[in-house]
Amino acid sequence: MIINFKLKNYNSYKNEQTLDFTKKSKEKSGNKFINTINNLDILNVTGLVGVNGSGKTSLIESLDFMKKMVLNSQNHNVNTTIRHNPFLTEIGKPTEFEITFISENKKYIYGFSYTNEKIIKEYLKAYDTQKPTEVFAREKQEFKFNEKYEKELKLISTSVIPQTLMLSRAVQMNSKALKPVFDFFTKIFTINNLFRNPIDFSLLNDNKLKENLLDKLSFADFSIHDLELVKGKMKNITSITIKEDSITRENIEEEDVMNLLLIHKHKNKDLKINFIAESSGTQKFILIFYNLLKLSKDSIILYDEIENSFNIEIVEFIINYFANNKTNSQLIFTTHQPEILNYLRSDQINIIDKKDSTSEIVILHSIVRDNTKINKNYGDYYKEGVLGGVPSVYKED
Repeated sequence: MIINFKLKNYNSYKNEQTLDFTKKSKEKSGNKFINTINNLDILNVTGLVGVNGSGKTSLIESLDFMKKMVLNSQNHNVNTTIRHNPFLTEIGKPTEFEITFISENKKYIYGFSYTNEKIIKEYLKAYDTQKPTEVFAREKQEFKFNEKYEKELKLISTSVIPQTLMLSRAVQMNSKALKPVFDFFTKIFTINNLFRNPIDFSLLNDNKLKENLLDKLSFADFSIHDLELVKGKMKNITSITIKEDSITRENIEEEDVMNLLLIHKHKNKDLKINFIAESSGTQKFILIFYNLLKLSKDSIILYDEIENSFNIEIVEFIINYFANNKTNSQLIFTTHQPEILNYLRSDQINIIDKKDSTSEIVILHSIVRDNTKINKNYGDYYKEGVLGGVPSVYKED
């Protein structure tokens, strides 16, 4: 789980900003929304709200980009130009990312800074005790290692080029010490990217998963009462691989997949409808929960504009799905719907505001902490402009 995430000089984020996932409010919610790991109370649902253009999507994208750099930078070469989107007045200066998290019940701090040409700094700290141990630190191509890890990592560092992260290269070369850190980044998923490719529904051959999905559909008040899998072909599928420095396309041969038929009750008869013929809202709901059912524990889900295609009750259901699960997974979402804020605690809501073209993260708890007049209906106060970051459409003339 993520404890906090910091960024600086990325898109509209000029100054260092922190997105914190630790419990701060004393609001009562039972065990809902909070997982306790290593004596830390960590929130498993976090919402980002703000006007269009405030920087909500950029914040989601920055975390996704950090993940992609870790997973893919070992493929960079000396001619690679790293994608770099600094603040307009900070062009040429490094972008900085730092993330504090727990992986395999151990706390880590990992960060790096970079320009479009090279990695400037990179570091990893691990909490073997109450105090962090520096596993390695990098200044351009100069490396320092803790003596516990020096033998393994020093040899690997000789093959690290300026465009590649040490973490990426080390795991590529079978580093056991750094693998838990790398594996953490493999569990970050962006929901919006799940809809880009055809889906093979073969996992629904597992009756338990099938019944679980049907249960979710019944909650959403769809008329679907059963599912049927049929064999089909994926035809003329093109695989598109986007790296930091290139885009490659590869044609894939036809392959057998399991297509999904949804069985509706219609005038006391069964009506079978192919998944691709369903409404966009139904398709999206099924895809979300099908992919969530596949996810391993400790997954982190990034979801931009969670309310798209859904009514407020389904959004509440998605939030509660994470609030009540015991897998140590986290949901981080953006929204334009103030009503959604009414389902959350004040420490789960981050208002993204923009002043002088610069995005800032303001945790709602810091606003309401000493204001006893603000109750839990935070969405109502947001629309009234009491909390800041409010669209002009909600303001009275």
